[in-house]
Amino acid sequence: MRVGIEIGGTFTDLVALSEQGVFSIKVSSTPAEPERGVFDALAQLSQQLGGQAIERADTLVHGSTVATNALIERRGGRTVLVTTRGFRDILELQRELKSRNYDLAYARTRALVPRECVVEADERLDARGNIIDALDEAALEASLIELFAREEPEAMAVCLLHAYQNPVHEQRVRDIALRLRPQLRVSLSAEVMPEYREYERASTTVMNAYLAPVVDSYLQRLQSQLDSLGFAGRFYLMQSNGGMLPADRSRQHAVRMLVSGPAAGVTGAIHQAVASGYRNVITLDMGGTSTDICLVNDAAAQIITGKLIDRLPVLAPMLDITAIGAGGGSIAWFDGAGIFQVGPRSAGAQPGPACYGRGGTVATLTDACVIMGLIRPDHFLGGTMSLDVAAAHRAMLPVAERLGFDIEQAAEGMFRIACANMLQATRQVSIERGYDPRDYAIVAYGGAGPLHAVVLAEEIGAKAVIVPPNPGVTSAMGLLLADFRLDYVRSRMLRLEESNRALIGALFAEMRAAAQADLEAMAPPGQATVRYSIDLRYVGQGYELSLDVEPFNADGSVAADFLDTAAQRFHALHHRRMGHSYPQQAVRAISYRTRLVVPQTPFVPGRKAEPAAPVAPEHGTIRWNGARLPASMVQRANLAEGARVTGPALIEDGSASTFIPPGWMARVDGQDALIIERA
Repeated sequence: MRVGIEIGGTFTDLVALSEQGVFSIKVSSTPAEPERGVFDALAQLSQQLGGQAIERADTLVHGSTVATNALIERRGGRTVLVTTRGFRDILELQRELKSRNYDLAYARTRALVPRECVVEADERLDARGNIIDALDEAALEASLIELFAREEPEAMAVCLLHAYQNPVHEQRVRDIALRLRPQLRVSLSAEVMPEYREYERASTTVMNAYLAPVVDSYLQRLQSQLDSLGFAGRFYLMQSNGGMLPADRSRQHAVRMLVSGPAAGVTGAIHQAVASGYRNVITLDMGGTSTDICLVNDAAAQIITGKLIDRLPVLAPMLDITAIGAGGGSIAWFDGAGIFQVGPRSAGAQPGPACYGRGGTVATLTDACVIMGLIRPDHFLGGTMSLDVAAAHRAMLPVAERLGFDIEQAAEGMFRIACANMLQATRQVSIERGYDPRDYAIVAYGGAGPLHAVVLAEEIGAKAVIVPPNPGVTSAMGLLLADFRLDYVRSRMLRLEESNRALIGALFAEMRAAAQADLEAMAPPGQATVRYSIDLRYVGQGYELSLDVEPFNADGSVAADFLDTAAQRFHALHHRRMGHSYPQQAVRAISYRTRLVVPQTPFVPGRKAEPAAPVAPEHGTIRWNGARLPASMVQRANLAEGARVTGPALIEDGSASTFIPPGWMARVDGQDALIIERA
């Protein structure tokens, strides 16, 4: 049995694959103790299976928002930084770019390590890693003794100039620090992300150190309870790159867990889209606190090598996912100009939307959907959780009064604003990058995604909407479909010239050897593949484009023409992305990347049992386009393959409801997915 558990901001989802079938469970998340939601879900699974479920599992894959929440809420461990003398202010200076150009009160993001917690080491390497000034160990030890006594840190980051070329000084700093404070968690930039660009490398290393105490403590608690329940299988965590990694390895790479949950959702969505015959899709994962959107071409999501999270740069391979603060818990509010807004603030899991009856008093998007009739209070989560309609109305009343609307008008306005926010994010990943959304289908999942997806598809002109079976737990299913992945990187500035072919080949060979060693130690059984890429730019440019390459022949020798081929493909890629290229200009390689992939054994869920006889839908009303409309209320479990439902309609299942507006029609395909198209 394989078990996938994903912790979201509002709900914790579990999917188990076993000989007895597919089991899915959804329980409330517990932000103060995230592991409690995990074991609440496992307890329910044990009840369904009639025994301790986790004892029977040979694999557990976990995705969590623990790292992301700790970063955003600034709840990481007390961290100090050691850097090269003269670079003490690297975290304070940051980059000159502003995220809000016209904000007169703009302030830089607060550094994770304050200036008084930064130690300068007397040492210096040149750009090729040669030692110019040896490390002054006595002076460093004296500085660390004083700092440790004053700050009592839990973690330390070490980022020395050009350490990505030669880690020897960083390793000595770690040795000295651990001799003084053995329990300290130390992150070296040469191990976390040995990559060019000093500020980004420092930011990533500091972030890894800052998150390590939180992630390590969480994993220790989780592992301890799993052991007590008799779990003896493989325990993996989802990474931001869409692949899984052993939990023990993840403790040293906490920064790679930052978008693990959304990455799992994209993986699950791609598998469903391909099974249903679609390879170009836009994934829409809308949960309780946020919406994650990703563009997928030819069944593959683009992997980027870095992004900003909470306005801080992270150098780590991750799926190119755009996140916005729009979820079921998003709160209605008015800004300083009196303009009606929805999100990014969220009611989360506690207290949650007002209709949950847990003490929430402000209007949220879920409350709006209840008022509009898009969520029926007695059918929420398959009827396992009843909603308080009166509480939703009470919460919406102040909003309606300020707008001068009735309560239903205010609720529909809130729904439309949330869709507009998603529309803007979808344009960013498609139209603004040169992709026509009319060529794509939308894969909608998460607890709230199927409620909004068709409205979004209508706005952007998408050709169809795909709703997977049990869409509220697609991310948890994606955990069980994810490959095992490890990423390696080396940085060295070299022109794409024949004289450098052997050196570039040696860099790739070094990473391939590391991948093979890690494969034997960590990977599950399976046929491994190794993929290579280079970050290239024209001489004189400041940023790169990444290009897949194959540097080796079948016998393992370096291919004679791979540099020439890479240069030609780079010119073409540059022209496609930028609209121009310079074929006569010299090309420079900056970073070299290797990815080890071990695919999981494919799993295709079987068809659910067909209903014994056609079941007539219920009838109700929904609020849409300023009026109450009669609508069909259909249970998804009653829909056989080929069944069709014409809007306006609501299709309900145990984890999410799907809204079919007027003018659209849903059909059930051979993979048990809903395919929604214009009628």
